[in-house]
Amino acid sequence: METRSFLHVGADCGQQPLPSHYRGWQCVSFDINPCQDADMVGDVRNMAPIADEVYDAVYLCHILNYFHPWELPQVLSEAARITKNGGFVEARVPHLEEVCRAVLDGHPMDAPLYRGHQGPITPQNLIHGRIGRTRNSSTIMAHRTSFTPGLLRLELQGAGLKVELLGKCSDQRYDLFAIGRKSETQAVDPIDELLSAVTPIA
Repeated sequence: METRSFLHVGADCGQQPLPSHYRGWQCVSFDINPCQDADMVGDVRNMAPIADEVYDAVYLCHILNYFHPWELPQVLSEAARITKNGGFVEARVPHLEEVCRAVLDGHPMDAPLYRGHQGPITPQNLIHGRIGRTRNSSTIMAHRTSFTPGLLRLELQGAGLKVELLGKCSDQRYDLFAIGRKSETQAVDPIDELLSAVTPIA
């Protein structure tokens, strides 16, 4: 049986823990930052060096939130292009509604909600990104789009993907998770394998 492969896109792609449903798959890492020691270096908005329909899946973990709204169609169209028919694009982003709910319940904007692989994560980090507090601070890690379930669904559908799962991540309530399938034929995996990773939203 041929080993399935997926493209793992994003900063710290060598450090992020991977979802269990990728166990046994071949992981190819992709990052714009050459310092991350990724297998491939480039811009996810233009992955022209990668041929069409190469990967069984593309995993975008906390990537889409770094792009302006007008850039999202290009990012997701590129992800869909390099995904095999029957494969899927998986997106994970900060869940704006859950973060706002925590703040409205009294959680301070600058107090940690949880500890991620980069350290403590606050509501401020999830909404605006990990940016400095001085005029000369870099804005490269600033968030440019915030996501609700409805917006994430629309963006995936706009790239021609059929949204089969959408909801809160069961391992992190402040993350929103979606699976967009490329075509309905010859699916590379039963979607039931992924159900344990998400609390579905109707």
